Amino acid sequence: MNKISTISLMLLSFIFALTGCQEEEPDAPININFNSSSININEENQEAQIGLVFSRASNQAGNISVNIDNSNLVYGEENDFYTEPPAEGGELILNYESGQSEINFTIKAGSGLNIDSDEIIDFSINPTEVLQRGQNSSLTVAFSENFIAESGTIEMTAGGAEFTEQAFVDLSKVRTNSLDKNTWDLGFSTDNGFHVILNSTAQVMARPLDKTDLASVTAEDTVGFAAVMQIGFTATPPAAAWIDVPNGDLTKTAIAPIATTDADNKVYIIKRLGEGRSWKKVKITQNGDGYTIAYANIGSNDIETSEITKSESHNFIHFDLDNGTTDFEPNKESWDFMYGTFTEKFPFGPNEIPYSFNDFIIINRHNTSAAMVMVERNTTYADFNLQQIGEVSFNNEINAIGSSWRQGGGPSSAPAVFDDRFFIVKDSQENYYKIRFISMYDENNERGTTTFEFEILK
Repeated sequence: MNKISTISLMLLSFIFALTGCQEEEPDAPININFNSSSININEENQEAQIGLVFSRASNQAGNISVNIDNSNLVYGEENDFYTEPPAEGGELILNYESGQSEINFTIKAGSGLNIDSDEIIDFSINPTEVLQRGQNSSLTVAFSENFIAESGTIEMTAGGAEFTEQAFVDLSKVRTNSLDKNTWDLGFSTDNGFHVILNSTAQVMARPLDKTDLASVTAEDTVGFAAVMQIGFTATPPAAAWIDVPNGDLTKTAIAPIATTDADNKVYIIKRLGEGRSWKKVKITQNGDGYTIAYANIGSNDIETSEITKSESHNFIHFDLDNGTTDFEPNKESWDFMYGTFTEKFPFGPNEIPYSFNDFIIINRHNTSAAMVMVERNTTYADFNLQQIGEVSFNNEINAIGSSWRQGGGPSSAPAVFDDRFFIVKDSQENYYKIRFISMYDENNERGTTTFEFEILK
């Protein structure tokens, strides 16, 4: 072998040894991205599948950590939202196998989702040694305010056995809100007419005088009124004219529709119950598209005036004769019925008298109606569906449910929920709900708390 061949062999051996000792180049990190940057959860789409896509298939098993920033929403199947697989402590762990190039999980609206406006939650990927975040490493999920609950159980409270509150119920949001029933006296209608209602939940009464000048009214004009302006079994038949017609007809309120001509509007004596809530004299007139109310204590010429502006968002503008305009009834699109007390006209001999009922339900007069369904062999709560709507008769009078969901009891029996009937409520969004009352007592066996279950009809 010559010298040149020997050198060539040595060089080849050196190159082979050098290349044989080099380590294999490691795989490039895997980029991972959400398959979308945003999705929406709403009435029609109450769940969504979310995908995380790898830039290449993984050559080993592992897991991905995803953070959840849920803002104002509460995690949980019975709350606002939840995931499958479940998350814990605001973190979702997703396992993957070798060779896998995509992972999926599902986000769902919870049974207790209850929002007044659009809400969002954010998902973000946590990087690892093997996985690094791509350009689309975060995802926003928007929950629409138009979300409608499909079913639920609601407990309403009217302030306990004293029934000091009224509970407003919004079925679509599985929501109830109880408010002090004595915070208003008069309600000024926001419709095209000029009508004023009384707070029939707090036994407010209104009696007209044959006077139109508020300043001329004195205590002498009301002599004997206290004996006859009564509600309950001490009332006399004339008292039935001094409360509003219970079905909500605005043309038959105790205060006559407010006339355009000032001289045609009478002075009314307003009777209120409660400590420190004195009787008042009141004169109401039209003021452009709104109202002007003048009022004072009966024996006083210290007259106050307030202007009432109509609002399209509410059925009434509520007014307290001690404190002026007050918030009571929620936005007319945000409730379906009200639970607590109410003044009805009760048959008493050949006449009617005003009588205040506890455990009474009033439906929202804004595009809401109700129907009672008697349980029969082929008509049960569990089986009743949307296809049977045509078989029931709806009523849009505000006392359509009233006290017909429970029996009043007697000397030897306590009031109780009827189990031979349920109700259908059509809300202002044209959703139909079936409702079955479960209990009218709290855990201490006191009245003033009622529980019912409901389900949207499909």
